[in-house]
Amino acid sequence: MIPVILLACGFIVIVKAVQVLTDELYPGNEFPPAVRKTIIREHCNATGGQCPECCGMFSRNALAVVHIVPLHRGGLNSRNNAIVLCATCQDRRSHRVTLLDRLSGRSGTLARLRAHVIEQVNAPSATNAVRRATAA
Repeated sequence: MIPVILLACGFIVIVKAVQVLTDELYPGNEFPPAVRKTIIREHCNATGGQCPECCGMFSRNALAVVHIVPLHRGGLNSRNNAIVLCATCQDRRSHRVTLLDRLSGRSGTLARLRAHVIEQVNAPSATNAVRRATAA
């Protein structure tokens, strides 16, 4: 029984690590308009425009893309941290981080570490300038 549990835990860790490493981060505090339209279109094609919170049916114009884990709670501005909700559920939704959010890596240390590494790589510095000069 214990080997099965360990195998399942290892599989989940690997899946979440791949998810974090392949997730696309967007600049700023909001999703770019093209990304919002794409996420809403994919959601409507998959569910017919159903809000996952209240199960109501809505048109594309009545749906919004919001962060699952808010940015002020450590969430990332990324596609894996996006959910489509109706305006009512968006207003009613409380911004809390659940245990499931932490286990799924949406607000975990690994996601923050990845964001920090990306910032360091993209930041202009003397070391990066030397690396670029030697690589050219």
